[in-house]
Amino acid sequence: MRWPWTSLARLDTAAALYDRRIAEMQDEITWLRTQNQSLTEQLTRVRRHEAGMTETAREPRKQIVPMPDTIKKYVQEVENPSIRREMVTQAYRMNARGTPWDEIERIIMEDEEETVEQA
Repeated sequence: MRWPWTSLARLDTAAALYDRRIAEMQDEITWLRTQNQSLTEQLTRVRRHEAGMTETAREPRKQIVPMPDTIKKYVQEVENPSIRREMVTQAYRMNARGTPWDEIERIIMEDEEETVEQA
């Protein structure tokens, strides 16, 4: 291959022009990527809304912490199975809402004391 005879100054000018154009294209590519990302997010929200879901994904559920043995023993002493099931359900729901097991145990024991005093 034959290369044309050019001066070193022209080669430097051509290299600088090439580098400047590459930098301009990188800026455009970055801008296009951000535009693409925002449009993709908007389309995802629209599709989720049309499918009857929330626009953004929900946070993962908290891990269920097992019920302490003291509450289990207290609930097992109740004779009626439907009341037992309801007590367990309420305790787990309270814990899921953020009430610690110690507080739930205190509430259950206070209810027991009130029931004994009323009887």
